[in-house]
Amino acid sequence: MAWLQDYVIHTGVLGIVEAVLGLLAFGALLSALLGSAAIKAGAIVTVLFVILALFILLVANKVEWRRRADVPRRVLRNYCDSLESRGQQWRTKSWVEEVDVQANGDVRQRISLSVVAECEQLDFVTLTTGPNWDWPDRNKPKVRLKVRSFEMSDEGGTRFDYMSDWLERSRLKVIVYLHEPASMGSEVSFVVDLEWPAKCVPLMRGYDPDDFVLQFGKPVEEVKCVVVLPPGFRVCFDKLGLTTADDFTLKSFPTRSGQVETTLVVHNAPANRKFGMRLDLRHEAQP
Repeated sequence: MAWLQDYVIHTGVLGIVEAVLGLLAFGALLSALLGSAAIKAGAIVTVLFVILALFILLVANKVEWRRRADVPRRVLRNYCDSLESRGQQWRTKSWVEEVDVQANGDVRQRISLSVVAECEQLDFVTLTTGPNWDWPDRNKPKVRLKVRSFEMSDEGGTRFDYMSDWLERSRLKVIVYLHEPASMGSEVSFVVDLEWPAKCVPLMRGYDPDDFVLQFGKPVEEVKCVVVLPPGFRVCFDKLGLTTADDFTLKSFPTRSGQVETTLVVHNAPANRKFGMRLDLRHEAQP
């Protein structure tokens, strides 16, 4: 019993189901090879019913555990929102976003940011990102996320604890818990790596342009957004939410590997204003 308990703890329900299915498959194989026609048919029907029952059990188990996980996640997010409004304050000093778009519309996104604490003790930092179209909800479980400290020389690269939750319009909110509280005026830097399935499908299939926009609650000293398309694709681009009074540069150029890189750099980025760039495939480059 002790061995079975340890096996269940470390393997989980899925591992047990796999073991049961393996035994059933082995039994069905022996019945099919050695038994009569009636035994063969009975073995096949039994295995099919057991597999169906196990599948239903797995689905029900997954739905129940997801429901249980949603409650504490929602409570924790609301608690952090309250703490943020009551004094957990910071300002973003720099934001560098690199978006690597694949030919099928999948995206690898890296956000490197530095924040400055504006309270006595800063315990967490939040950020929100997501697609700019009616992205299918079925892709949400496929999103992969990692948060780690910024690497400088031989130091850094360790992982941060975090919690993520989905908001309206498929916006993903990430709450990053700092290794130790940051004191007033101190700076914290970390990197967020995301893998988004089908995030830029409308752009890469030539259906619609895609907007890469940002918004901050306070002015940011430097914001940089880089979007890289695969070889063979050319783009048109426009600025969004920026005027001649803003200090920015926007350019697009081919790289040595044949990719197209479009870069927006904004100095002293404005607060409470959406800004960024719109990309669209040139007609001759549409697949």
